[in-house]
Amino acid sequence: MQTAIGIISYLPNDTIIRKVRIKRFQDLLKQCGMIFPETPVYVIAQNYQKADYALLPSSVHVIHYDKALGITNARKELRKTVINNDIDYCIMFDDDCILEGTLSDGTRFIELLKKVS
Repeated sequence: MQTAIGIISYLPNDTIIRKVRIKRFQDLLKQCGMIFPETPVYVIAQNYQKADYALLPSSVHVIHYDKALGITNARKELRKTVINNDIDYCIMFDDDCILEGTLSDGTRFIELLKKVS
């Protein structure tokens, strides 16, 4: 069974809001790494600038879009990525989500997915 984390990320042009979104996104990536350390992460990156990619860990799979897709189209693109990579389950987040939990919680969640597959 293949599981992945999928994150829809959009960075607006407004500098102040962009900085806040980047910080929240970095916090989310850190939490994903702590709770789901062996789970690959795929990001639908919308409206990113070259410097923004330096903020992402090299282990993150980035699918780049110059413009905003809108939430529905971004989710469709993430779904295509999941299907094309033979992923059975995708844990989906927006880039400004706050994820709480422990490694134990993540392990139990993945184990539950294995039981239902």
